[in-house]
Amino acid sequence: MREADLGVRSKQILAVLREHGPLSVKVIAQVLEPSMSVRKCQEAIQRLRKRALIRRFSSSLPANSGHYYALCRTKPEIARIADALAIPPADFHVCFVRGAEISHGEQCALWAEFIKKEYPAARVVRDWEIAQHSDLRDSFVSLERERDLLPDILVSFSKSSSSERVLIAIEVERTLKKSERLLRKVKSLVMQTQLDGVIYVCADFDIGEALRNAIARASLTRSRRVGAYAEDFMLFSTFDALAGKLGPRFVNSNLEVRAIGEWIDLLRSVPVRKRSSSMLLAPA
Repeated sequence: MREADLGVRSKQILAVLREHGPLSVKVIAQVLEPSMSVRKCQEAIQRLRKRALIRRFSSSLPANSGHYYALCRTKPEIARIADALAIPPADFHVCFVRGAEISHGEQCALWAEFIKKEYPAARVVRDWEIAQHSDLRDSFVSLERERDLLPDILVSFSKSSSSERVLIAIEVERTLKKSERLLRKVKSLVMQTQLDGVIYVCADFDIGEALRNAIARASLTRSRRVGAYAEDFMLFSTFDALAGKLGPRFVNSNLEVRAIGEWIDLLRSVPVRKRSSSMLLAPA
């Protein structure tokens, strides 16, 4: 059987591992569209392992972390995977994740695929792919000197007859950073990018609180571009937000609850300098 003749589910698994790097069976099953039972996903993975298209990932994993799977990386296997996904070999690139970054990579995968499912019209690009898209790369000033500005996930809504292009960054924060570094990052996200909004997914409350303190110190209300909706320029959620059946919960920098759909609608329907936080209401 040629790799191009693989089933839809097998191709989906290969595509997810190419975009997000090593993942557990549970996360792979969850991010597929439609989602898949863990048992059936495990069976599909074993079939792909027998074909030497994916491998068990074990590089520098934390103790008792379970099994993770990644694409095979040798040239013959890469050519076969590229054939299966109908990607020219010269354009075929794979997300690289170190073992210590496994949990971060899984959160990125969960949130990227969540946005794709909720907003099929959105263009969702991981950090390692942004440089390959000139229109997205040019949205970041001094990118070569400020690599820290690259978000984990960049969401783009195209310009339409009724709206300008909208860019939303999603940042996954696992650890608490020094306050001065956070302050510099917050200021840079406003002054050195064309971002319309940022979603921070935080491992715990203390990380989110440190970021909200940085926002307060940055005095975003003085910004001519985002000042009128400064408290809603960034929304915050948590690592476990996608586990519940009710969907993720978001708060702004004042800890006011926000509905992500209404927030995105505001960004898409109102020009940046006409936006106001007063246009947003807490969900009922």
